[in-house]
Amino acid sequence: MKNSLLILISLIVIATACKGPGAAVKQAPQIPAEMPSDPPQALQVWKDYIDYKVNQQLTVTGEEYYNASGFAMSAGDNALASEWLENSLSMGYDSPLAYQNLATIYKGQNNLSKELNNLKILAEKYPGYENISDVHERLFEIYLEVDKTEAFARWNHLSMEVRNKEPNLDAYLRFSMAADNHARTDSIADAMLKINPKHVAALEWNAVKFYEKAEDRYQLEMNKYNRNKTHVQYQFLLNALKVVTADFKKSLTYFDPLWEMDPGSKYAAYMANIYNRLSNPEKADYYKKFVK
Repeated sequence: MKNSLLILISLIVIATACKGPGAAVKQAPQIPAEMPSDPPQALQVWKDYIDYKVNQQLTVTGEEYYNASGFAMSAGDNALASEWLENSLSMGYDSPLAYQNLATIYKGQNNLSKELNNLKILAEKYPGYENISDVHERLFEIYLEVDKTEAFARWNHLSMEVRNKEPNLDAYLRFSMAADNHARTDSIADAMLKINPKHVAALEWNAVKFYEKAEDRYQLEMNKYNRNKTHVQYQFLLNALKVVTADFKKSLTYFDPLWEMDPGSKYAAYMANIYNRLSNPEKADYYKKFVK
């Protein structure tokens, strides 16, 4: 028994001696308090750290994946950054910047569906996020391409600055016109003309709106009078025509700039009839010459 113990001790000593200085066990990589200033070098530190943990079947935490992803983005390795960000989220680490960074990466890759998904989650989970206005603007831009109804359902989430951008108002105006929503279109057209007084669609909307309002009232009141030509009914007609006249003149404030931009048959019939109703035959005849 004693001899066996001595043999075992001898084998341990020999085995230890045989390892020599070159056979030292590899130390686990550490993340230094101060990372290298060179982005690729800093990224390599994280890669070595994560690779070691994965190979040793040690847990890489969600926070570690998230922290590492920032260095991957800085080094321009967005494929690795997105992988690490997805890992961090799948492991329960939640941060608005994780979704924002993923959306940024997927936007650069023209992966609209993944960008949209991350922005939607970000907007829903973090409504108080400091850059939430930018998130809502990008969501609006994406939905404007793929689902206009959803885009304009989000209109009130947009900042006033974004809402008052002419392309956005223009898109909303045309959407509202197509939806036959008169009250909303009135509001949008007025907002558009404050930004661009020569916006054709907004001018046309208001011009025709006041023209039809005036013409419908004119026809109504004339029919009433023609059915009952009394002194009292005539007074009603005169009072009504004051309102009609005001609306025809209001219509002209929109038709006049339209005519300046595009004189011709498109607006001629409207303007000829307006001046006819305003008892100005000379101007009515002028515009009639353009009617085809």
